[in-house]
Parts: sequence; structure tokens; C-alpha cells
Amino acid sequence: MTLRSRISRKFLLASSQRLNFRRSVVLNVKSLNERGLISNVFPALDDKFVNRLASKSVAVYTGFDPTASALHVGNLLPLIGLLRFQRSGIRPIVVIGDATALVGDPSGKNKEREGIAADVVAGYSAGIRANIERIFANHAAHLWKSQTKVLPELKLMSNMDWYSKMNPVEFLGGVGRNIRMGAMLLKDSVQSRLNGPEGMSFAEFSYQAFQAYDWLHLFRKYDCFLQLGGHDQMGNMMAGYELIRRMTGDTAHCFTVPLVVNEIGSKFGKTAGNAVWLDESKTSTFEFYQVRFGLKRTWSLLHTWQKRLR
Repeated sequence: MTLRSRISRKFLLASSQRLNFRRSVVLNVKSLNERGLISNVFPALDDKFVNRLASKSVAVYTGFDPTASALHVGNLLPLIGLLRFQRSGIRPIVVIGDATALVGDPSGKNKEREGIAADVVAGYSAGIRANIERIFANHAAHLWKSQTKVLPELKLMSNMDWYSKMNPVEFLGGVGRNIRMGAMLLKDSVQSRLNGPEGMSFAEFSYQAFQAYDWLHLFRKYDCFLQLGGHDQMGNMMAGYELIRRMTGDTAHCFTVPLVVNEIGSKFGKTAGNAVWLDESKTSTFEFYQVRFGLKRTWSLLHTWQKRLR
């Protein structure tokens, strides 16, 4: 075989691999969307999105603030979404918000979250990191059947890694001037608090700016142009999309998953006081099993996600 033939064959093989990769991701997104497992996508997927997938260096991320020592079942859907993207060949990133936990996310809250000491946040962060590592390890060991395709490695990081290297003037002067007040004020979570008896602190108001910068940082360093989060996080995700657009001129995409709710439509979680934990020291395997099969309507959506992983 001539040198030209070998080069041509190698090029055709690489092109075929990129095409299969793009097709796998697009079919995965379409499949999840058709089954109601993605509640919203912004902006609409187009040819530019598909072409972006030609690069196998792209990544998708979700994030969790360590406000408790473990994740709960409401956090499981974004993680399963990451596993689906990982299966398609996209690198999954999870950001543990050691910095943003000290600020406090006002989304879905009718009063300000109590402050958490830095050493407590560090302990919570270690517990959540262990939860995530176990979920991904169990998936690879028990659910991933491919003998030839290697899953992209999970990257776990703390946003304190970059905020500890920035000063307030640098953040406000560089990031702050690219975030519009009007969009921040229009958020439902902000409006409800501003009109409420307790109002809203500047720390809470600034939260979406920090989450927006998290995504910009990952976009620049890891080509992370996809973010996955709960349906109630769309406002914060939109802030990140707009910051990326203004500071890079490029486009990113937000995907939201439905919230896990009980039979009367109330959210499962820490604030609601009905969390089902993803840690056997807080919710035993027996208790998890009983809740899983005792509330069929509540868990029907989660069961659908589980079947998609098989």
C-alpha cells in the first residue's frame, strides 16, 4: 500500500469515527428528549451544535453545592444524564461548589440560607465526592457492557480551585461588567425574594454570576459547551450561556432534567425535609428499596432513567 493510500485510509477512518460519534450524541439527546427526560434545551439544537461534536475533546458538566454531607435522590437525574453523555463519548465533569456553597443559591428559597463554615463545607464536599465516584464506578462495573469502547474519564473538581486565585476587583472588573443587571432582576427567584418581607442579600443576588463564571472557566479550559442541571436551575444556566456569548462570541447549550417530586408534586430534597439520600449511612439500602418500590408514581421517572442505562 502506498503512502498516499495509507494516509487516505487513515483520513477516511477518522472521518467515519467522527461521524459515528456525532450521530451517537445526537441520537442520545433526541432519545432522551422524546421520552420527556430532558425538560428543556437552550438554545435549540442546530447544525453548529452537531458540527461541534466533531471534536472528541468536548465536555459536559453539572455541579452541586456541598450544603449537606451527601447527595440525595433529586441529584441523581443530572448524574444519570452525565452517564448517558459519557456513553456517547463526551467527557463528564462534575463541579463541587466549595466556593458557591459559602455564598448560597437563592433558587427555590423563600429566605436566605444559613451560612456554612468553610471547614464544614470541606467535610460535606468530601462526602459528596465519594457519592459521585461510587455512582460512576458502579455504572462502569455493573452497567457498562461494551468490551471495546473506553468511557471518557470523569473529572471531579472544586470551584474553589479557581476562585481562590482571583481577587474581588478582578472578578467584578472582568466578569461583572459582562453580566446584565436586567436579566438578573427578571429571574423569578430574585423577584419573589425582592418583593418578600426579608428581601435578598447581595451575596445571594451575586450567586448566578459565580455559577455563570464556573461555566465560562470550564468552557475555556475543557471545551465544555454543554451544561446539565435540574429544571429549577435554568435561570443560573442562562446566565452562564450569556456570559460565554459575550466574552467569547461562541455558543453553549443548556439541558435541564425534570425534578424528582412526590405524589402531590412537591420536590424531594433537603429544603423540603424529605430527602432520600444516596449514602447508606443516611438512608439504608433497605429504606431506599422501600421508598423506591413503595411510591410507584413518584419514582416512575427515575425508573425510566434507570432502564435507559441498561
